[in-house]
Amino acid sequence: NFCDVTGQSDWCSSEMACHGAGDDGNNDDGTTCPVQNWCVCQWAFASYLQVAGGCDYIQDIVCESININAVKAYKGKQGVAKYDN
Repeated sequence: NFCDVTGQSDWCSSEMACHGAGDDGNNDDGTTCPVQNWCVCQWAFASYLQVAGGCDYIQDIVCESININAVKAYKGKQGVAKYDN
């Protein structure tokens, strides 16, 4: 998983506050859920891709939005063998 590949503590397999657990969309009752989707910085993601061996070897990506600066940074790396996977 992402945490194993990047050498982070295993928050990936932990439980955290559920998103929108209460009727008002807040988590006021302390309910926890398994971590399923999370945001990471572009540099952690780049490291994840490199160590995993490319896009074919990572977990499925669910992305509703992306930082435009990240898009520009990745496009700026096109043609660099290290980033072509």
